[in-house]
Amino acid sequence: MLEIGKQIAETLLGILQLMAIAGTVVAAFGLAEYWRGAGRGGGLRHRGYNLMVFGLNFMGLAVVGLVLVVPLLGHASWHAYRDLVSAQD
Repeated sequence: MLEIGKQIAETLLGILQLMAIAGTVVAAFGLAEYWRGAGRGGGLRHRGYNLMVFGLNFMGLAVVGLVLVVPLLGHASWHAYRDLVSAQD
């Protein structure tokens, strides 16, 4: 049972890390588009702004997910440690 919980937790952390990385990449592309649009008279500024906002929101969701998942992992690892110590006694 503990192995399944550990695998689920690792999968959730991996997904949240990928979300944070994807949000960073999208926000960086949005910033580049925004700057490039500003140099051309502002035609692409709105597209770049929208990409930045989307990327930052995606990163925010990842952070909220980590805030929810990390304490849960800490609690689960405490139970796993307690079971391991009681099994050795």
